[in-house]
Amino acid sequence: MAFATIKLKSKNGAIKEAPVGFSWTTFFVSAFVPLFRGDWTWALIMLIASFITFGLAGILFAFIYNRLYIEGLLKQGYAVISYWGDKKEIESNIQLILNNFIDNNELIKFEIDTPNEMEKKYNTSGGHWHHGDMEIDQLLMIRPFYGSAQYETPINGLYICGAGTHPGGGITGINAINASKQLLKK
Repeated sequence: MAFATIKLKSKNGAIKEAPVGFSWTTFFVSAFVPLFRGDWTWALIMLIASFITFGLAGILFAFIYNRLYIEGLLKQGYAVISYWGDKKEIESNIQLILNNFIDNNELIKFEIDTPNEMEKKYNTSGGHWHHGDMEIDQLLMIRPFYGSAQYETPINGLYICGAGTHPGGGITGINAINASKQLLKK
């Protein structure tokens, strides 16, 4: 289920709403979603892919189609005018998951930033989820930057484990494991 919605406006005043995140509708009815949105290119691609893979492509498209749709609207000149989502629901879901692994878990501080908020707050183009591109001067042991690598920062007791640290973004959790190991060495 999409956890948020973005409202976009074209230069001629047309307004479209686009969900963000996994799409159960796309999962079950595949190519009909872009067809109803008037997104003929992706409707055709999804239809052909579903035919070739005997319907299995619908599983993949359920994860990525909403993003592809939003990117397509942005390329057509649409601009984001608002974003809304239930950040409290996301926080409570994360808390429930963490409670399965951590006894007496208590979040001291919790913050979710949307891509628009990240772009404004950190001056990252498009709210880049890697906290910046993976460039040669920010790889391996010097990620995110020289002087703040190996998960430890110059600020005493502050350790970092986000997508900006080695080995980069993704959903592996390796960043947090490595940061925890560094912290346990102290």
